[in-house]
Amino acid sequence: MKVLIVDDEMIIREGISKVIDWGKEGFEMLKPAESAEEAMERIPVERPDILFTDIRMNGKSGLELAKETKVAYPDLQVVILSGYDEFQYAQQALRDGVSDYLLKTCQPDEILRAAHRMRQVILDQQNRLGGPRLLEKLLLTKQELSTKEQESLLKCYPALKESVDGKYPLQVLIVAVDDAPDVSQSQIYDQLEQALGNVIVEDGHQWICVVRALHAAERPGSRLVELERKLRIRLISGSGGAAVALNSLNRSWSEAVAALEFHWILKGERHIAFEQIANRKGIRTLCSQEEEVQLIGMLKSGNPQEAKQWAAELLELLRRDPQLTPASLQTFLQSIVIAGYRWLERVADSLGKSGQVSTTKEQSEAASRPFSEEAFAEQLIRMMEMYNLLSSGKTSHVQKVIEYVRENLDSHLSLGEVSRHVHIHPTYLSEMFKRETGENFSEFVVRKRMEEAMTILRETPAKIGEVANLVGYSDLKHFKKLFRKHTGQTPSGFRGQS
Repeated sequence: MKVLIVDDEMIIREGISKVIDWGKEGFEMLKPAESAEEAMERIPVERPDILFTDIRMNGKSGLELAKETKVAYPDLQVVILSGYDEFQYAQQALRDGVSDYLLKTCQPDEILRAAHRMRQVILDQQNRLGGPRLLEKLLLTKQELSTKEQESLLKCYPALKESVDGKYPLQVLIVAVDDAPDVSQSQIYDQLEQALGNVIVEDGHQWICVVRALHAAERPGSRLVELERKLRIRLISGSGGAAVALNSLNRSWSEAVAALEFHWILKGERHIAFEQIANRKGIRTLCSQEEEVQLIGMLKSGNPQEAKQWAAELLELLRRDPQLTPASLQTFLQSIVIAGYRWLERVADSLGKSGQVSTTKEQSEAASRPFSEEAFAEQLIRMMEMYNLLSSGKTSHVQKVIEYVRENLDSHLSLGEVSRHVHIHPTYLSEMFKRETGENFSEFVVRKRMEEAMTILRETPAKIGEVANLVGYSDLKHFKKLFRKHTGQTPSGFRGQS
């Protein structure tokens, strides 16, 4: 580690730099600086780890140097050199974040001990920061850790060492919250750490745990039941296969991720082990002609409840297939959506309204969304709304309003603002919109904003306040009130059940 001494007295700076064999002690002594100004010019280039500085110098003081360098380089350890009559300044320096202080009359061994203390502080910081980074690299990437990295990792996480020593294999367990409306993530993290007693990494709304490998008949449920009772939450989990070496934990993590994705398919299973689903091959990926005919009939009905029922019945039929996988389910449902939009394009062409069905954007959104029953039903209802617009003869003005609202949900959407966009008087637009859609403009905006909020809550880890802003609400309390009115749940409660 690099050490820089700053003092305007040559006898001090030369004495400290030469009386101690810094190289023998594992330090690199940089050329001493004569002033704070010189040090500030050199620090960005030479990047010392430890800085010894006098308090009183010509020009800027050591306190000013320490304060300014700690802002730019918060990990730099600063030791103040003080005279007896400057003790009060040293106390102030400590309050300002200086690491330590020494009297100028101290012996060389005291200076050396201070340097060793600073080095340990730096190493401890590196371990705290580097440990999680190395663990994430080990679990979440296919990059193998070097011998040096493994040593650093084991120093931070001693619980992993027994596996390396061959005492027992490890496996990755991913725990997710199924329903926890009023519990903070930190509470869940702390309780998981106590229940599992091993390495845990927080990843969004899931927790990645490295635990002793479970036997085939064993499940982690017994360890989590008490936690659920204590916090009044509902948890689900997925586990990967056993790993007999550190660099095998990435495979176990990938398997745990795959297992947890089967939560919807294996409804009722609180814990899913990878071996339960490893041999599934997937289902067909294209809908049949008969299913397309049924889809068109349902879309023509114009009844959103019928769309929801049709979706529920189709999904239940798919769920019963013993070969169903999340990937094949997503692909199959995408084929349903594509079939629906192709039919809408044909309808638009037949009515002389070619180009009024924005299929590319809609299909792209459908493909990128994680699967959920609600999201699939919403896709069907959206296609139903498009068919109603095409077939009911609604004016192009109302269609423009609907598209404008969908594209600007995060903006201010008053009737006056939108009426200026379509060049119609607000009163006339309000009457026209109500007549052609059966819904007030304000009701339509709220409904679309709530639907978008539901999508964001399901598919992203965004905070509730961020979700509110993304759908146009700066008042979080008002957003929560509207969301509960629209869905019957709080935003956090809805996210927990999605």
